Amino acid sequence: MTNSTTTINKKFELLIYDFIEFEGSILYRIQALKKFGDVKKGDLGGYIEKETNLSHKGVCWVYDNAKVLGGAKVIENAKIKNFAVVKGKAIVMHNALIHNKAEISGKAKIFGKAQIGGKAIVKDLAQIHGSAKLLEDCVVSENAKISGYAQIRDFSEIRGFAKIYDYALITGKAKVYGSSKIYGKAILSSTCIVKGRTIIKDAFEVRSNAVIKDENDMFYMSLGVKEHIIAYRLKNKDVYIKFKYYSGLINNASEKIEEIDNIAEKIKYNTILEFVKESMQFDWEKV
Repeated sequence: MTNSTTTINKKFELLIYDFIEFEGSILYRIQALKKFGDVKKGDLGGYIEKETNLSHKGVCWVYDNAKVLGGAKVIENAKIKNFAVVKGKAIVMHNALIHNKAEISGKAKIFGKAQIGGKAIVKDLAQIHGSAKLLEDCVVSENAKISGYAQIRDFSEIRGFAKIYDYALITGKAKVYGSSKIYGKAILSSTCIVKGRTIIKDAFEVRSNAVIKDENDMFYMSLGVKEHIIAYRLKNKDVYIKFKYYSGLINNASEKIEEIDNIAEKIKYNTILEFVKESMQFDWEKV
C-alpha cells in the first residue's frame, strides 16, 4: 500500500534504459507519470542524475535535453529547457527559467521570475532573482546579486559583491567588480570596468572604455527629464563628457561651448564644465 501511494504521488520516473554520461555522472531521462502545468502524462523530459534533482511538487520540469545533476535542485515551478545545465549545489526555484545553453553551478540560487539563457554562466554563491535576465555569454560569479528588471548581456562579467538591480543594463564586454552597485536605468557597455564601492544610478550611461573605481572617476548631473551631464574617466586617464551640445573628450568641450550662440547657455555650460573639472580633479594643465 505504501509503495502504491508513493507511486501515485510522484509526477515522474527515471527511465533506467535511457541514460547518458555527462561530466563523469550517469543521467537518466525522465518521463511524466501525470499531467501538470504544460506537461502531459507520458511526456519525456530531459536528464537528471537522481530523483532528488527534481521536486515532485509544483509544476517544475526538466525539458528537452537539459541536464540536472550533483546536488542541484529544481523545485516549485522552475523550468530547465533546451540544453541548459544545472549542477553542483545550485537551486532553481519559484518561476525561474533556465534555457538555451545556460549553465548554473556552485551554490548559485536562481529564483523569482529570473530568466537565464544564451550561454550565460552563473556560479559560486551568485543569486539571480526578481525579473532579471541573463543572456548571451555573460558570467555572474562569486557573491554577485542581480535582481529587479536588470539585464546582463553579451560578454559582460559581474563578480565580487556587486549588485545590479532596478532596470540597469550591463552589456558589451563591461565588467563590474568589488562592492559596486548599479541601479536605476544605468547602462554600462563596451569595455568599461567598474570596481571598488562605486555606485552608478539613475540614467548614467557608460558606453566606452571607462575605468571607474570611485566617485572621483565619474560625474552625473540632471538638468531635467531629458537632459543630463555625464562624465567619466577613461583607461588612458582622459575624461569623456556628454551634454546637450557635445560628446567626446573633455579637453575639446570648451571649444564647442564657445560655438553656442545663446550667451546665457554659453555661461551655463562653461560653469558646468568648470564644476565637472573640480569634481573629477581633472588636471587641465596636462591636456
